[in-house]
Amino acid sequence: MPTESNSWARQREWVQMDSLCDGIFDCPHSTPELTLDGPLVVRSQDIRSGVFRWHDAGRVSEETYQERIARAEPKFGDILYSREGTYFGIAAEMPRNQKVCLGQRMVLIRPNPTKINSRFLRLWLNSPILSRHIHGFRDGTVAERLNMPTIRGLPVPIFEGGEQNAIAELLGSFDDKIELNRRTNETLEAMARAIFQDWFVDFGPTRRKIEGATNPIEIMGELLVDPRHARELAEFFPANTSNSGLPDGWTEGDLGQYAVLNPESWSPREAPRAIDYIDLANTKWGTIEATTVYAWQDAPSRARRIVRAGDTIVGTVRPGNGSY
Repeated sequence: MPTESNSWARQREWVQMDSLCDGIFDCPHSTPELTLDGPLVVRSQDIRSGVFRWHDAGRVSEETYQERIARAEPKFGDILYSREGTYFGIAAEMPRNQKVCLGQRMVLIRPNPTKINSRFLRLWLNSPILSRHIHGFRDGTVAERLNMPTIRGLPVPIFEGGEQNAIAELLGSFDDKIELNRRTNETLEAMARAIFQDWFVDFGPTRRKIEGATNPIEIMGELLVDPRHARELAEFFPANTSNSGLPDGWTEGDLGQYAVLNPESWSPREAPRAIDYIDLANTKWGTIEATTVYAWQDAPSRARRIVRAGDTIVGTVRPGNGSY
């Protein structure tokens, strides 16, 4: 059991996870060949936020799907669990009405509904206390991983059925709201990128003025969300361009004029007991989707840089991935 649980006001009975499940199934130890369409394949990066982002997941052929579900076919109520790599130890619920097979590094957990609420188990697996606990059981020098006996033996505290259901309903509703907000943010971020491209890369308002547009809404373009600000915004864009091709009066600068690199890092003497580590793969198009909690002594050396409120994180490797 996690040592942190000793401080709980109410002590619990503990059992191994496999005693609450109808099965815990490892994935085929091979990388499936992806196709343009077909059944979904879930990989560890697809559940890094604790939700299966099936809209962005890869797909495999029907033949590959049948091969990879030979041990067990994922179904609604199952839990998808990552056992290896950057995103090890993360659980997500299997979605309704989807055909999904396991990618490499994944495990399928099938809770027994008469013994445990599936959503409650998923919440427990993703809880900070268990996350810190499993870091003491990982192995592997290149890629962190959990072996199957460790996963089957993960400790689960016993709550009465009514308590389980209440916790799952309450915290699950927050998760559902977070996921809805994330999708809304993705839509808004895409709109913001399109507006930025039109206004500050293609100089659409200036170009439309040159072409004869006079109506502020027409000048600012169809991407403008709130037409009430059209007249005020249109005044910022001149009606002609300079020899450099920029709107007249505009100049180019560089990032160093407006920002500095944050050099701060923790020393062992100043370090907190635990830190939230931000991985670039979890930072997409302006949103930090998830963090990994590390005890200080277990944190990778790169995790010792301090990120302050108001800082901007920018990934310089494969910048087209939108890791900022």
